[in-house]
Amino acid sequence: MTVSELFHALAILTTGLFSGLMMTLVIILQKQWLLMNRSEYYSNFQGFLKVAKGNALVTVLTLFSFLVPLLFGILSVIAKKWALGVSLILAGMLFLIGCFVVTMKLNFPIYNKVTSWRSENEATDWEDIRRRFYVLNLIRFVSATLSFIVLVFSKVYFY
Repeated sequence: MTVSELFHALAILTTGLFSGLMMTLVIILQKQWLLMNRSEYYSNFQGFLKVAKGNALVTVLTLFSFLVPLLFGILSVIAKKWALGVSLILAGMLFLIGCFVVTMKLNFPIYNKVTSWRSENEATDWEDIRRRFYVLNLIRFVSATLSFIVLVFSKVYFY
C-alpha cells in the first residue's frame, strides 16, 4: 500500500465516521429533541454543546476529511492521474463546503447563542433554533455522505 492509498483509506474512514455522527444527530437526537419542551431542550442542548463544541476528535475528523482529499487530489492532478485527482478534489470540496463552512458560518452562531442563554426564559426562539440546527445537520450529513461515496468510488475505480 502506497502512502497515497493509506491516506485515501484514512480519508474514507474519517469521512464515514463524520457522516455517521451527523446521521446520529439527524435521526436519533433530533427525534429526542422534538419531544422536549422549552425547559428540557434548553437544559439538554446546553449539556450537548458542553461536550460536543470544540471536541478534539470531531475537529480531527472534520479537518482530515477535507484536507487529505484536497491535498492528494492536487498531487494526483500534478502526477497526471486526472480521474483520481478530480474525484479526490470533488470529495474534499463537498466536505469543505457542506460540512466545514456550514459549521463555521452557520452552526457556530447557533452554538454561541445557545451557550449565551442564562435561563430557559431567554430561550424564546428555541423552536426556531431546533429547526435550524436540524436543517444544518441534515446538510452536513448529506455532504459528508456524498463525499464518502465519492472517496469509496475513487478508491475502487481509480487505484
